Amino acid sequence: MALVGIFLLGGAVSAQAAAPATFAAPPPLRADAEVGRQLVELEKALSGLDGALTTSVNEPARTSLLARLHEIQARMAELRERVRAGETPASAAALPIDDGAFERLEALLRGEAFEKRRLALLQEALQRNHVSAFQLRRLIDTFNFTRTKLEAVRAALPVLTDPANGFELYDAFTFEADRQQLRTLLGSLPASAP
Repeated sequence: MALVGIFLLGGAVSAQAAAPATFAAPPPLRADAEVGRQLVELEKALSGLDGALTTSVNEPARTSLLARLHEIQARMAELRERVRAGETPASAAALPIDDGAFERLEALLRGEAFEKRRLALLQEALQRNHVSAFQLRRLIDTFNFTRTKLEAVRAALPVLTDPANGFELYDAFTFEADRQQLRTLLGSLPASAP
């Protein structure tokens, strides 16, 4: 099954067929100076995409992509400050799954007819990837049943990069009893979670 993805190359936006989703372990982090250098380069590259997105994509997609771009830029700036403060890459918080792999994962989940299989696919992907609360919110929207949504949250908690933003998950649940279960799950995270 080929997936269609949006690839941002050199400031241009193009749609093309993507290979089937694969979720490999992220590459190991390098020394502080190297990580800092790479963060600066990525911030510059992402800044250039802002202008390209304003004219290259339809309005709903542009708005969504710009919001994600700004989220990434803020996260990168935070990591850059951590490197400047002398934190080692191993002690810095893990980064969420990159956008391309995330889009493939979300499409893979949406394409799976069976809820149980969808959950198994998500659990498999979470063994090697971290997710942000924003990404987790989108992933739990691929599930139909509250019980499965809560299982998806439970599976993602150990790899949630920004547990302080767990509030983004509440509107995925209609009933207060379900929100209370989510509150309990989020409350189980240690204060030093990634």
